[in-house]
Amino acid sequence: MRPRVRYTYILIGVIGFLILGRYIGSPVSIVIVAGTSMRPSLEIGDLAFLVKMDFDVGDLVLWCRDNLNCILHRVYEVNQTHVTTKGDANIAPDPPITIDKVEYTALFTIPSYIWIPITVVLIYLVDRYESREEGIR
Repeated sequence: MRPRVRYTYILIGVIGFLILGRYIGSPVSIVIVAGTSMRPSLEIGDLAFLVKMDFDVGDLVLWCRDNLNCILHRVYEVNQTHVTTKGDANIAPDPPITIDKVEYTALFTIPSYIWIPITVVLIYLVDRYESREEGIR
């Protein structure tokens, strides 16, 4: 198997694991912001790296209504049994949910204007390196 194919499968596997982490019960996951409710803190296309960990007021958390409809909002209020979240751009908070509905806490976010160009450059550099390696053999 050529190195390029091997690296490609590894890269696809890691990215797939992170994207599907929520569905397979992984302790880590990534999501791409798809809405405007968190403006100006988050914009469409920003990347959020999520982990299963405790949260407090002010943290960004991911909770899901169903398998496809998830919300990444800031914790507005929390007590022993329920948590209320709110999008930074929203006027009113979301309805309270039980704490067990919160799946992940955002560890950090990366704006799209940073992660997309870096990803493109890394793919280009890996491709050039692998092409050079193939030329040596």
